[in-house]
Amino acid sequence: MLALSATMLLSAVPMVAQDCNNEEQVVKVDARASQFSYRENEVIVKFKPVGAVQMRANAKGGFATSGVSRIDAVMNELGVESFDGLMPLTGKEVKRRSARAINGTEVVAQDLSKLYRVRFDAKKVASVEDAVAKLQALDEVEFAEPNYLVYTTAKDDDDLIYTDPLHGE
Repeated sequence: MLALSATMLLSAVPMVAQDCNNEEQVVKVDARASQFSYRENEVIVKFKPVGAVQMRANAKGGFATSGVSRIDAVMNELGVESFDGLMPLTGKEVKRRSARAINGTEVVAQDLSKLYRVRFDAKKVASVEDAVAKLQALDEVEFAEPNYLVYTTAKDDDDLIYTDPLHGE
């Protein structure tokens, strides 16, 4: 009988814990994410790994050339102010890693050396969507998308990075 009472009590604890969630914060995060879904005047662009695209900055840190005239024309039309390589330590100098999937196919790590965050002049482009469309129209572009905002909504207390005494807490 005591074991049955203990089991019922322990099974009720998760239900009580669920009722105590701080739901108003979740609603705030969701509302903020839908209202400001991406950074204005910024896009993420990945150029195809094969090709002559080599983004270069001018002396002031702004866009100078990509080495491809079609891309340069679009970048100048967008009024690109600056760009950042998001994965600068990838590329030809890094050995490509691969693994075999359960179904037997080989999965090769993606080359992210041509992945950039591009900031453009809002006065020259009507919207981020227009900038994305112009970049996606280029054959050398693998993908272009708005720079979406991402929010952390929870912290896993069991995660070693938070509980390991060598890394704090």
